[in-house]
Amino acid sequence: MPSAEHDSTTPSLDDVAAQLQDLNARLRAAGDEPMAQAVAAAAIAMVPGARWCSITVQEKDRFRSLVASDELAKRVDQIQYEARTGPCLEAITSERIIVVKDLREETRWPGYSGPTAELGVRSIYSHPLHLLDDERSTAGLNLYSDEVGAFDASSHPMTTVLATYAALGISTVITRDRSEQLEKALRTNRGIAMAMGVLMSAHDVDSEDAFSLLRIASQSTNRRISDIAEEVIETRRLPLERRRG
Repeated sequence: MPSAEHDSTTPSLDDVAAQLQDLNARLRAAGDEPMAQAVAAAAIAMVPGARWCSITVQEKDRFRSLVASDELAKRVDQIQYEARTGPCLEAITSERIIVVKDLREETRWPGYSGPTAELGVRSIYSHPLHLLDDERSTAGLNLYSDEVGAFDASSHPMTTVLATYAALGISTVITRDRSEQLEKALRTNRGIAMAMGVLMSAHDVDSEDAFSLLRIASQSTNRRISDIAEEVIETRRLPLERRRG
């Protein structure tokens, strides 16, 4: 019985399984190193052609690099953030994998492609990350190469596995950071805790969402969060408009 044709550029299931075992071994060897950082290092080692790697996180309308393999990766990311356009930002906002074969011929992102190509970057692979139980933040895994056409169909299986691990690591970091912010606020200001209780009762939300409401009001009114808390306690309402002088 003739066998089905197999695309030589696409890894077999055995290949992917072997890569997964290799990745698990690398992550275990990383010890106490944060998972996101370990994933970035593994991506460079395991994805053919990848020379630099970063992980971008979007919170509201702000983008930042949670992890970058070196200064060049940081600079490439920063060009995107300043231009407000680029393959990583598009991957995150569209939730699609974006592949660039030769940045010098790319026309989709004016203000980004030229300056980045001047740094020696030729190929880019940006994979959106689906964070666990977090609708407020999104992220993307970015691979950069100095080779033209470095990423193709054979890159997809390994980068998908890496993206899954990266999403888990980022979700853990974001959850930890928010918990630490909440704990610090409760320790330093009892009024914030009281205001959170008011909001939890009035809007049927949990403590983290109540704290987020206070932060949103603080940002939208340009007032300290402790002042917002005092007003919530007094009025039982959340001020969302800036006071006029």
